[in-house]
Amino acid sequence: MRILFPGLDLIIAPGVAFSKSGGRVGHGGGYYDKYITNLRANPNPPKIIAVAFNCQVMEEVPMNELDQRIDGVIYADD
Repeated sequence: MRILFPGLDLIIAPGVAFSKSGGRVGHGGGYYDKYITNLRANPNPPKIIAVAFNCQVMEEVPMNELDQRIDGVIYADD
């Protein structure tokens, strides 16, 4: 399935934990991973970021082959 969203520039993705390299741990359903996969099939996909508390940002988070990386994480770097 391919979903087209012309004009969409940015998506803020939810999550429980994030890595500085774009890893994302969601809530376990895989819904955003499927959504991100469909978005990236478009010719000009939007940037996908997260906004997080410092305690949610780790060096690495567990990911498997179905997990999709995001483009960045915004957080206060103490």
